[in-house]
Amino acid sequence: MLNNILQRQIENNNIFHSYIIEGNRQDAEEQYIEFSKKALTDNVDINNLIQVISPENNNITIDQIRKITKAIYKKPVKYDYNIFVIEDAHFMRAEAQNALLKTLEEMPNYSIVFMTTNNRFKLLDTIISRSQVICINSGDGIDFEAQNTKNIFSLINKVLEGNYYIINKERNLIKELSEYKHETLFVLTKIFSDALLKNSSDNIKYQSILEKISKFSTTSIEEIIIKIENIKEMLKVNLNFQIAMEDLIFTIIEKMSKSNGYKTR
Repeated sequence: MLNNILQRQIENNNIFHSYIIEGNRQDAEEQYIEFSKKALTDNVDINNLIQVISPENNNITIDQIRKITKAIYKKPVKYDYNIFVIEDAHFMRAEAQNALLKTLEEMPNYSIVFMTTNNRFKLLDTIISRSQVICINSGDGIDFEAQNTKNIFSLINKVLEGNYYIINKERNLIKELSEYKHETLFVLTKIFSDALLKNSSDNIKYQSILEKISKFSTTSIEEIIIKIENIKEMLKVNLNFQIAMEDLIFTIIEKMSKSNGYKTR
């Protein structure tokens, strides 16, 4: 089944030109193939229309990136898009990532690049910021024993109680999270993405949070994910992280108040 964010983008003709699909390779492959079928056509062997780069000896070389770069700028003849996939993109070394970054900065509107990875933070921040991130595995990549993760879970649980005053009460905790900005945004994205996809987890505390957020409407969860991604993008221009987090908390409570089964205080 196609990820809801991808499905909505196709329906609204609001397709990104760079995607990072974070999760295991098989699930990621299912997503980009299903996306390509819907974006191009269901009446053709889609595998012949997707150009795939895979690592060789755990390495994706700059030559491999340069090769697809040439193809990216060739306008498609029959269909609306060229589609390229970089499997296990975290195996790109620095020079390959920098070469790809230059291409992403000048992407034509008729080409789409998918990168699959088990950990997006092995990619350059500038690549991540220019891509739509799709997380597809429940809890994958989260260190449940890390103190920062425990702090995030504590904050989210308090936010989900629906108290607006939590913003003032937990300012010190939010300040602690600001020391680990990227990790915090990563965990928050995973939480809401897993809730959106109805994923489950063996971690009891994580599963409890997912069940609470699953009461939100699909649109509300998607809007929260987009807001988190926007915060990540704005970090490049020295965004005040604490203020951004406080605004995010307000948004979560606001969306929660519009969902069945919740009352805010």
